Amino acid sequence: MKKLIFFIIFSIFLNSVSVVFATEQNNIEAISTKETIIKTYEFAGNIDYEPLIPKNIEYKKEIFIKKDVNVEEQKRIENVDIVEPVEKIISENDKSKAINLFEKELNYNKDNLKGVLKLDESSLKVVKNEVENITKYDTKKYTIYEEKTYYGLESNDYSLLPQTIIKDGVVLKLITADFIKTNSKDTYNCNTKYGGNYTKKIPINKQIVKNYKASVNYKGDIQKEIVDKRIVTVFYEKEQSNNNIVDIKTEDTTIKDLKNSENILDNFNIKETNKIVKIENQLLIIFLVVILMLFILSLFILFILSRQIKGERRKTNEKKKYCEYEYEE
Repeated sequence: MKKLIFFIIFSIFLNSVSVVFATEQNNIEAISTKETIIKTYEFAGNIDYEPLIPKNIEYKKEIFIKKDVNVEEQKRIENVDIVEPVEKIISENDKSKAINLFEKELNYNKDNLKGVLKLDESSLKVVKNEVENITKYDTKKYTIYEEKTYYGLESNDYSLLPQTIIKDGVVLKLITADFIKTNSKDTYNCNTKYGGNYTKKIPINKQIVKNYKASVNYKGDIQKEIVDKRIVTVFYEKEQSNNNIVDIKTEDTTIKDLKNSENILDNFNIKETNKIVKIENQLLIIFLVVILMLFILSLFILFILSRQIKGERRKTNEKKKYCEYEYEE
């Protein structure tokens, strides 16, 4: 019985080992080692870093191709006071109620800033927007006068005086005449006054307002997310077989001044760290560990079963002795 149980357990163990061995062997054949170059760059938050990262690099006369990129951002939050002006074109009739034409709140979304601003009613201003200058003419009536004195008149007869005179193209009529007698030969002098009316067109410039411009300010305190620095890790790979030889190398390089480099922004420093790591397949070690654990487990099971079998035999022997004792009596 003991041999049969041991044979069954040992067969299960061999079967498990064969399955594990087949699976691990397939994985080992499918995986080959790769040489990977890891580059780490530091950029200011406002820099467009993608054009600055090379797609291919050369190391020890071999070309490595960019395979993956990991970006970590160092951010901070700042409160920013925003004043956003808003304008509307209104008519003459809307001047008295211009403030009611604006919303009480404004959704703000500019320059990575998002939030709600409130209307500042005290900031309302209404000014002329579109105007048209026109000229109209008004007719006005003017009166001019002219005083003249006539000397040596034979009498004080009005018929001796001109009834009209012309001044600056305007006909003036005789209004008054004052005869004064002289001391010699009964002659007269006469002081006269003439007057006349004329009309003239006067240009009057007027300004007609077509519409008005109403402006207000929206104010608010908005939180802004600022990226101070971006840490970009780039993985370059070149596939090659190394027969599972472990070879790990590390090389550190720092570039502090890139003013003369092509396609690099002026006055910008990049800190670069190069790490060259060769990755080796270690499935063989894992396979051996699994085999060892299965072997130990099988020994433990055999030990438990052997203890149980010994206990059963002891009980059987005791029963036989007891039966023989009863038979002899």
